[in-house]
Amino acid sequence: MFFSFDLLPTASPQALPPIIAEMIGYSPNNDQQLELPLATYPEKNPLSGLDSRLISLDSIPLDPEFQAENIMKQQEYTQKVAPIARALLHAHQTQEYIGDKTIVRFDGQHLSIQDKCNQQYKMIAEYQGFDGETKQTLWKSIDLPLGSPGLSEGEVKQWTSVQTIQYIKGKMTANQSVSSSQPALVS
Repeated sequence: MFFSFDLLPTASPQALPPIIAEMIGYSPNNDQQLELPLATYPEKNPLSGLDSRLISLDSIPLDPEFQAENIMKQQEYTQKVAPIARALLHAHQTQEYIGDKTIVRFDGQHLSIQDKCNQQYKMIAEYQGFDGETKQTLWKSIDLPLGSPGLSEGEVKQWTSVQTIQYIKGKMTANQSVSSSQPALVS
């Protein structure tokens, strides 16, 4: 049986369920009308004693991946790694490269790096164009799925290392020499 205090501001004590009558101190010997409180009980509301002006979004802790400094860091990492990852795909003449540890994909607009073992995304970038002054492609970091760690500093160092750049250049050179040694098709 449900009983609502706010539906019956005054009630006959006999109409109260026995457990509620007992809680509010009703005695069957007292036969008068009983005034039931309509007010809420602030002691049961953990925020009732706080000044609402003191509650702000700044006081709510954010997961590290949502903190401004980490978002900016991921954008910086994306701008460094995305052109190299795109060059890797170009060197392999594919839209998807599956390496020992990572999967790199490009759909024409979005470039992603995914951990091969746990399937978590390290980077998702959107192509923004080409900067004629700096002669660089521009990439914007896209929000990763919840729980994806993003690129670490160590991974950025690995992607931007001399060995990685030399590997990609070597692969591109090998592709050019293979394509130039093939006879031209005559139609």
